[in-house]
Amino acid sequence: MLIYGTKKIELKTIDLPVACTSCGHAQQRLQIYRKFVSLYFIPLIPLQKKSVVNCPSCFKELKGKIFFEGLATKELDPVQAKFHFKSILKATKTPLYMYVLPFLLVALIAGVFAYGYHESQQSKVMLEEYLHSPVGNVITVIKSQEGAYPYHISYIAEINDQNAVV
Repeated sequence: MLIYGTKKIELKTIDLPVACTSCGHAQQRLQIYRKFVSLYFIPLIPLQKKSVVNCPSCFKELKGKIFFEGLATKELDPVQAKFHFKSILKATKTPLYMYVLPFLLVALIAGVFAYGYHESQQSKVMLEEYLHSPVGNVITVIKSQEGAYPYHISYIAEINDQNAVV
């Protein structure tokens, strides 16, 4: 059973000195989080960074547009607040440890492919070496062009110079 989905991880919480529009509480909280694609509840691939302004008293959530419209009614400069808000959002970085697991996953997949390629090349080299100088104790299977049997099987016990003991 494969369990996958998205997961929100909170990056930063800032208390804003702006009163709530519904209950009048003196402060609101700005929460910045990032969504991740998760596999077995482990965040793997970072997606978008979002923010929500909510009141700690009445738990009302406001999206950015509604929050800035509310600032305009309170006679605060919504453009300057929006610029400050976006600079905070941009300055909030995802911690590096959140990228370790995706990096390890990519490294593991690349390692498996590199190992497979290396083994393939080693097989080709060993085949070329054997074809140039075959050794004894080998069973050979030769496909026949004619006759009742489609294959001929022989055991080469020893190879000396130009002679082979079959």
